[in-house]
Amino acid sequence: AKLSANGTLTLSAPLTTFGTGVIDLTANMDMDAHGDLTQAEGADVNSAGGAINMTIGNGVLGGGNMYLRYVNAQAGEIVLTVSEGSISSAQNSVPTLICGSIDMRGPPVGASAIGTSQNPIHIEANYLQATAGSGGISIYAEKDLTITNIRTSGDFFVVGASGTRPGDQPVAPTKANHVKEFVTCYFQRNVSSLKASAFT
Repeated sequence: AKLSANGTLTLSAPLTTFGTGVIDLTANMDMDAHGDLTQAEGADVNSAGGAINMTIGNGVLGGGNMYLRYVNAQAGEIVLTVSEGSISSAQNSVPTLICGSIDMRGPPVGASAIGTSQNPIHIEANYLQATAGSGGISIYAEKDLTITNIRTSGDFFVVGASGTRPGDQPVAPTKANHVKEFVTCYFQRNVSSLKASAFT
């Protein structure tokens, strides 16, 4: 399934594919001044294991923000790309992403952000990689999570309902105080460019 718009793309009804069908959603295809990608209430996006790709612009150019509610790729991959904006929750929602692995790609420069400390992006995934600017990255891990690659000039924050403390992690980076009270979080490679200050 493919949906695209030259400006803002607003999903107003559920979108579901079966089998291994891929879902591609693109806003601001013409890379004009601005175009958001927004999920309206009840406009869940679901695949039966096929990849879900949600993009604003072409990955380099094209202003706009992504406002999420519920995206479920089951064991498939979710790739979220904002060329010149941020990834956050839709109004009055807790954004929830379910998948085998997730790649959230924001611009590494400027004030771009993925979630906020007050409203982090909830993910139920095995693997995470993410890039953002000085707005930082805020994640709520719904289950044990392996972080494979993080790049941000802001704060990196992972929290969960229960689990180990940062000192119990295997292979924790020196600035792992950004990760607190979460389900077990395993760091792999390239966890870098993190600010020293931590969320409290």
